[in-house]
Amino acid sequence: MKREMWLWLGVTALGAVAVLLAAGREWGAASDPAGAPALTPPALAALAGVVAVLAAKGLGRRIVGGLIALCGVITVIAAWGPFGTVWPYVAIGGGLLVLLGGIATVVRGVRWQAMSERYGRDRPRTEDGDRSMWDALDRGEDPTS
Repeated sequence: MKREMWLWLGVTALGAVAVLLAAGREWGAASDPAGAPALTPPALAALAGVVAVLAAKGLGRRIVGGLIALCGVITVIAAWGPFGTVWPYVAIGGGLLVLLGGIATVVRGVRWQAMSERYGRDRPRTEDGDRSMWDALDRGEDPTS
């Protein structure tokens, strides 16, 4: 499952980077010579969502995946328009990759590995192992001998 998670997160990040690349280019339309600046916020939100997927788990991961998919839909809608150059196609393709990554996160993300819970509060305390070494140090004993 770890490989699948990295694959879909990579697809999502690649799509967001493609949208950012297209957003900064001139599309050739007289009304919008600077490209499509409306594409930048959803692309940046999708990139932030990739990082949030790594930190979230369970329902939170599904919510983040839904927001990533929404960013993909917004990107495709915002990029749809005059097709004078290749950049609208790049933006739409990137938006579709972001959409697919978001859908995959919603559907499959619950099965993906979460961040380590080694230092979480819900970790059961044991009297052997690491804890016994610290207790020996508190008593002034050398636990390595």
